[in-house]
Amino acid sequence: MTFDRNYQSLKEFYQVIKGRKTKNQTDYFTILLASIAKVDIVDNNEPSNQSTEITSFKGDGFVSAKINDICAVMRHGKQGMKGRASHDHDDSLQVWLSHKGKDILVDRGCHSYTLDKKIRESYILSSAHNVIKPLKQERYSGEMGSIVKTARGADTAIGAKVSNDKKNSASLQASLKKSSNSEFLINKREVTLSKKRDNYLLSMRDSWQLKNDDGVELNFFFSKFHFPKNIDRINKNGIVVNFDNKTIKMNIKSNSYIEAKIFHFNFSGRYGFKEQCYGINIFAKKNKGFIKSDFSIQY
Repeated sequence: MTFDRNYQSLKEFYQVIKGRKTKNQTDYFTILLASIAKVDIVDNNEPSNQSTEITSFKGDGFVSAKINDICAVMRHGKQGMKGRASHDHDDSLQVWLSHKGKDILVDRGCHSYTLDKKIRESYILSSAHNVIKPLKQERYSGEMGSIVKTARGADTAIGAKVSNDKKNSASLQASLKKSSNSEFLINKREVTLSKKRDNYLLSMRDSWQLKNDDGVELNFFFSKFHFPKNIDRINKNGIVVNFDNKTIKMNIKSNSYIEAKIFHFNFSGRYGFKEQCYGINIFAKKNKGFIKSDFSIQY
């Protein structure tokens, strides 16, 4: 039985929802569950700026890195039920980020059960996740399951690696599996989570090579706690995203000319619920290159 299916790991989450004191360092799985349930984790033993605890994890479906109270989780591996699940999303290489149990980076979530084709596609395909995809296209168009459309059969992420230096940083990486049906020759994501003097830094580097010359785009979905206000250009290859909440800063650089725009989306953190949130859409009209996205989060 893998950690992802070990229900003993729910014990700490049970303590959280009961409002009871938790251990000094909450594990990544508890933070993930608390974020989904929209429950704040009260840190009864706040680590000082001098102490740093780093935890990295590799499971069958996720890799994660956690430094004190900030956690990054990246999707990799096979789809659910050995590829037979009809509820899977095309979310390989998706990254979720949370700080003190509150979401920063999310995906579009899970809408209520519906047979509506457009609604299902808007939540399960690659454009609903923060992954590199072909410009104005999906990585995978989906297929019909028994009665509804599903992302079953989408390319998975392979070669996942996790490491930490035991001092102030940890890294995650994986690549999209090569496929004759994919537009990508290369689709790799490298994530570094580190602690700086007065902030945490999540650095995400996406590199790609396409079979054609159409270009790529990348969406970042932010939770209700973070609202991007405007975008400033540094130079032709760099931009800065300014947020209404000053606790987060975002810088984007590339070896290609990039453009970015703010969009809004309906986030469904749980079934039957939705709220308007905002994101950043980045695109580059090159068939080969990289985009490096840095997120600075204050303590």
